[in-house]
Amino acid sequence: MKALGAATAGLAAVSADAWAEDGPMAAAIHHHLEAAEQGAVPAHAKFFQPQEFRTVERLADLILPSDGTPGAKDAGVAEFLDFYLAGSPDSAQMQFRKGLLGVEAIAKSKFGKPFVDLGEREQTQLLETMSGAGAEPEQRAFFQNMRRLTVFGLDRKSTRLNSSH
Repeated sequence: MKALGAATAGLAAVSADAWAEDGPMAAAIHHHLEAAEQGAVPAHAKFFQPQEFRTVERLADLILPSDGTPGAKDAGVAEFLDFYLAGSPDSAQMQFRKGLLGVEAIAKSKFGKPFVDLGEREQTQLLETMSGAGAEPEQRAFFQNMRRLTVFGLDRKSTRLNSSH
């Protein structure tokens, strides 16, 4: 678990520039930053199906757990990502959904259950497999994108919370 948190420690300053190598996700970030500045992002958009939401919430919580300070779940990162992806280009939405399907496929093939029904040890093992050197490129890319989006979501939520005080 600490390995996942340590892997994200240096990502606090993630910006749109960090996504330059990932076309659809870079486009999604650019789209959202411009839309947010113009006030054009729908206020009540929903992207995730209930099972997807639970998976994203758990993934984000494993990546940035609460350890005396608010983690991804405490900060509502899954809600932010639901809003964020709802207004993203179709290509980014499809890419993200494909990654979630990959998580579920690995969970079911390795452990016989959906990701959210696994124990914390199994979930962490699955993420370590996806982020490791031996992972399939698509698995590693999804994990990296999920990690970046989690940090981005936590940063965006923290910025909004701090500016409202």
